[in-house]
Amino acid sequence: MTPLLSVVLAALPVLYVIIRFETGAMDSRRVVLVSVLGALIGVSRIPFAPLPNIQPCTFLIMMVGLAFDAETGFLVGVMTAAISNIFLGQGYWTIWQMLSWGLIGALSSWLHPLLLKNTASGEKLNIKRAAVVSALFGILYGLIMDTSTFLMFFPITSYTYLAVLLSGMLFNILHAAGNFYFTLFFGERVYSIMRRIGMRTEVHWED
Repeated sequence: MTPLLSVVLAALPVLYVIIRFETGAMDSRRVVLVSVLGALIGVSRIPFAPLPNIQPCTFLIMMVGLAFDAETGFLVGVMTAAISNIFLGQGYWTIWQMLSWGLIGALSSWLHPLLLKNTASGEKLNIKRAAVVSALFGILYGLIMDTSTFLMFFPITSYTYLAVLLSGMLFNILHAAGNFYFTLFFGERVYSIMRRIGMRTEVHWED
């Protein structure tokens, strides 16, 4: 697989959702919501740039997916990568980050029944499950990004792929650990804020 083809394949699902964003039935409130959340989450990555793969973006995108719907989660993930890399540097990796964070935003919405619990005061985050899933999302993000590096720069063999995965393992573990603790300490508050935003903008999670 050539580097160009790998980028095209990664870009297809992103382009599909962006086209829906442009031509679909999304009203102006959701357009503003996606833009603002994508910008805020993208900027939140910048202060953590000196740290090795520890940043709150994955955790925050997961909270968006849980609080809203799969489409909103995907689009906010795409926007986060595009905006943060304006400051941190664009490259072939940007489209893969857009894909990775977009998938995490969508998957989070689909995991809504698993990660939320009904209480007398309303729907709340199951913090322990959410922290574990957030850590797994860090691993998933790393695997996608490592795969992109493999496809772009290395011979297509099982040995080189394994070598690339092993070389990125420490960074992926750090990403997972950061996500786990971000969710553990801030998950309930952030989810509550996202839900309040959703109610005020009338953008609700749907089956």
